[in-house]
Amino acid sequence: MDKRVVIFLLVFVAGSVAGVVGYSSARITTFEECENSWLVRTITYSDYADYVPDAVEKKCVLWSGRSFTKQIAQELTSDQKRAVEIVTAHLSFPTTVAEVNELGCSGCFSITLQRDDNQHQFTITLEDWKIVH
Repeated sequence: MDKRVVIFLLVFVAGSVAGVVGYSSARITTFEECENSWLVRTITYSDYADYVPDAVEKKCVLWSGRSFTKQIAQELTSDQKRAVEIVTAHLSFPTTVAEVNELGCSGCFSITLQRDDNQHQFTITLEDWKIVH
């Protein structure tokens, strides 16, 4: 076989493999997808002796260099759970609660949510158990 044909085939195969890996890695958008992917490079587990705010429980890194983290879930009070239920009831997409802050009055909360599909974070405020626009 001609030397140029062999070089062409090697470059073509390498480019095809790189394209498949790049396309597959671009489709991964959540920690769970990263954790279950065949493109995982490392998964790091963190263990904390005491409570650390915004602590990372797990970190998943793909061969492409993209990384995703999973935060340690904080336990919500019954009022905080009620507030989260109110703000998420009207949403048409899955979210993860990033932060719940109680404000100065009864039924007043600032809740930060993160979309599960694109990691966009947004905040919704409640006053007297009603969403404020």
